[in-house]
Amino acid sequence: LLFGSNGSVNLLLRDWFGITLPFMEGLNGVILVQSIHYFPFILINLSASLRNIDRSMEESAQMLGSHGMRLFRRIVLPLAAPALAVLAIFSVVWRWNDFLWPLVVLSSKEVYTLQVGLNTYAGELNVQWHYILAMTVVTMIPVVLVFVFLQRFITSGIAGSGLK
Repeated sequence: LLFGSNGSVNLLLRDWFGITLPFMEGLNGVILVQSIHYFPFILINLSASLRNIDRSMEESAQMLGSHGMRLFRRIVLPLAAPALAVLAIFSVVWRWNDFLWPLVVLSSKEVYTLQVGLNTYAGELNVQWHYILAMTVVTMIPVVLVFVFLQRFITSGIAGSGLK
């Protein structure tokens, strides 16, 4: 780790200038790295879905006087809603279920994510399966709620994506 509390950049800054850069410690490091890590996947898939929008719909809206942000809000965004919903579902599920990076970055039990906290129930000789299974069900609830909320965008986008 370059920017962690004992990373090479922070060690050099602490020795030479007496300062550190704490933005890779704790939850800030988890959020920053996860955002950078999944951004290319989201960008590639979103650009592919925007490229698949039929150009004739945009042209007909321009002929009727819609330009700029109004064209984007009324034509492009509703047609891209299924792709945005799928990317939101993937993004939430991947970040919610991530285990390794929060385990590496987080050092305090007070800021553990739920998945890292579940690992504390597994001891070296004794595994408390009843706690692990109960908390696994509890950790699934937010992901299921996100999917239930966003599934209507997917089905409405599939049904209304054709030309009329």
